[in-house]
Amino acid sequence: MGEAWPPLILPLFLNLRLRELEREIWEESLPRSGLKIDLEVILMEEEEERQEVKQTKSSLVCSCTSIVVAMLPTDGRVTILYLKSQKLAGSIPSSIGNLTSLTTINLQNNSFHGEVPQEIGRLKQLQTLNFTFNYFGGSIPTNLSRCTNLRVLEFGYNEFIGQIPDQLSSLSKLVYLGLGANNLTGRIPAWLGNISSLLIMFLSRNNLQGSIPKELGLISGLRLFQLFSNNLSGTIPTSIYNLSSIYYFAVAQNQLHGQLPSDVGLTLANLEIFYGGLNYFTGSIPESLSNASNLSVIDFYGNSLTGNIPESFGSLKGLIRLNFNYNRLGKGEIDELNFLSALANCTSLKVLGLCCNGFGGELPSSIGNLSTQLQTLDVGMNLIHGNIPPGIGNLVNLAALTFNENYLSGSVPAEAIGRLQNVEVLSLDSNKFSGLIPSSLGNFTKLIQLLLNSNEFEGNIPASLGRCQKLQELDLDNNSLNGTIPKEVFGLSSISIYLGLSNNFLTGSLPLEVGNLKNLGELDVSKNKLSGEIPSSLGSFVQVWNYLNLSYNKLEGEVPKEGIFANASANISLIGNEKLCGGVPELLLNVTTLKVLFLSSCLMEVWTTGYSAFQRATCWNQELDLMQRLNVAIDVAFAFDYLHHHCETPIVHCDLKHSNVLLDEI
Repeated sequence: MGEAWPPLILPLFLNLRLRELEREIWEESLPRSGLKIDLEVILMEEEEERQEVKQTKSSLVCSCTSIVVAMLPTDGRVTILYLKSQKLAGSIPSSIGNLTSLTTINLQNNSFHGEVPQEIGRLKQLQTLNFTFNYFGGSIPTNLSRCTNLRVLEFGYNEFIGQIPDQLSSLSKLVYLGLGANNLTGRIPAWLGNISSLLIMFLSRNNLQGSIPKELGLISGLRLFQLFSNNLSGTIPTSIYNLSSIYYFAVAQNQLHGQLPSDVGLTLANLEIFYGGLNYFTGSIPESLSNASNLSVIDFYGNSLTGNIPESFGSLKGLIRLNFNYNRLGKGEIDELNFLSALANCTSLKVLGLCCNGFGGELPSSIGNLSTQLQTLDVGMNLIHGNIPPGIGNLVNLAALTFNENYLSGSVPAEAIGRLQNVEVLSLDSNKFSGLIPSSLGNFTKLIQLLLNSNEFEGNIPASLGRCQKLQELDLDNNSLNGTIPKEVFGLSSISIYLGLSNNFLTGSLPLEVGNLKNLGELDVSKNKLSGEIPSSLGSFVQVWNYLNLSYNKLEGEVPKEGIFANASANISLIGNEKLCGGVPELLLNVTTLKVLFLSSCLMEVWTTGYSAFQRATCWNQELDLMQRLNVAIDVAFAFDYLHHHCETPIVHCDLKHSNVLLDEI
């Protein structure tokens, strides 16, 4: 689908693996003997510093009633300060530097703010420092360079600014560097390549610029390489593609370009996650990726990749997400979707994104053999023709199915579609589908968005759609539907985004149930054959819809003056309903029309040459001289000036032509 790019989130299984790695680091940072855990708030330091420690306690603990403090029984010095998720606020006092025996500080997931004091550099025994998910700001303290025993530095999800300090190059024991989701600027330091112990590099979601340093390829044990959502440019250094230890590779949402190495699946054989979306990568998809047998995510949404998807990807048994939306794959030729047959072997596949490419041919019947775990199937905006295979009904866990903007035709297989009762988004718009809208769509009790517009559907709107109680958007515009609008559809109070029924052949009146759509943003029933009065229930609305279009029907009677119709600035269109009258005067700009402009007692029939000169007047069967013609033109201009600018109620002339000018004496 063409939706905007969402923030990348670690899949659950990867998150669990990351937590395992963090636990290993945590356990290694604990004292090997004599550890005592005290569940009371006791911050003890050396006797001569006891008062300063009490002040530190007061500043840190705030309203907290239960924290974990670890200390060695031999001298009572605090070694671990664990305050994760304690709903704490305030700033970190400079006296934190007095707790010189600390090896671990974890303030994750609180509401601390302000700058981190430079005094934190006095904690030379510190091995783990976790400030993630707070509101710390300012620059990263340069005095952290003195904490040379640091193995874990997690400052992610805060509001730090400035550059990554070069002083941090002294932290040669770092295993985890987490500075992502801040407002950091500048370049990625090349000296990071000297920290050979680094396993995790999380620098994503900042404003880092420049190229990726080739020196990062020296970190031979790097496992997680996360640089997504920055402003990085250039190509990815070959040295990084040679880091065989990497299993999470994320560079999406940058300005990177170049081709993916043909042997990337061989050099990065341990890959599990491969994110490169929203860049400028070109060339073909490397077939060697099928060699990385642990791959679960391949996502290169929004690039300029060409060629096709290798059929060898069918060997990736653990593949969960395969997304190549918005690329240049395919050439509009037949059999370009044969790779779908191979993907049937990917029994864990949940997301398959192929939209906005150039794939041609027909949907193979083997599409029904895809994983029953598939939740998203997006093949919209391609060059696909033919019918929807009945096997689509096997994909019973689909939540999003989009075939929009192709050349698909025929009827929608009602029985097969009716089995997809977990669908939340169904987009079949802008194709050539014909026949009836399946009544089985009423079984979609989870449906949120139904887009069937711009097809050739005919017959009645199924009343069964009234069972879709979660539906927020229904678009049936531009079809050949007829009959009356089911009151069950207007009874869907859940519709809040758009209800489109325009440009069909619908008849009858608007049911009173339209008044149930009190949360609706836009309603368009224009260009039908609707008759009767505008329901009074519409006039009961207090809030203003973003858009209400009742134009070009056969509505009649008085326009309501209450609710949305009382607001002259409301975006309401009523034109083309000749029998409507009344209403708030300001709205008559959309209602009042003028077909004949009276300037005489008989009709002047004129036609024009290329220079728009009058040729004949039939009133008196006489020729008009130049001055008479000029006077007629001037009088017409004055008449329109009056109607548009000086009349108490502005009037729009809807049919300006020579036969609609009536002349008096000339």
